[in-house]
Amino acid sequence: MTQKIWNKKQVMHIRNLLKVNEDKRPIFSRIHIDTEGYIEFTDSYQAHRSKEPIMAAHEVSRFIHLDDLIVWYKLASTRDYITVDTINEIAKDTDGMVYPNLERLMNNDTCAIEKIALNVKNLTTFMNIVGDEALRMEFTGEMRQVKSYNKLFKSVLLPVRVFD
Repeated sequence: MTQKIWNKKQVMHIRNLLKVNEDKRPIFSRIHIDTEGYIEFTDSYQAHRSKEPIMAAHEVSRFIHLDDLIVWYKLASTRDYITVDTINEIAKDTDGMVYPNLERLMNNDTCAIEKIALNVKNLTTFMNIVGDEALRMEFTGEMRQVKSYNKLFKSVLLPVRVFD
């Protein structure tokens, strides 16, 4: 049996997250699989990256395009999961597009922000993608990213600067 990655409900929220950037920033409308096998995606307000390589290593990184994710979603039953095998079937070469370095972004713990605003829609989407697990937010001292971890993924909700 192949490893389950996301259930259909999580795929719906990932699809909605990626769809926002489809016309404006096409690079953010794809799920990225890097050469080491890590799976990652972002809309620049939140970022999700697998804790460990999930896929086999490749010489070139690959993408899951939004259109292919939508096709899977429409054909899947409510109890279906995207698995490693599914990803291998629908992932395509990057065609020379360069994805942002999410590993570096996620390991940057602090930034000089004194005042932030949390977009409730982003927070709700973030929580739905992470899953049903509890999310704890703590604001002390220098502003830190909101981080969440589940079995497979680490996720970051990025603080947004508020200018007066």
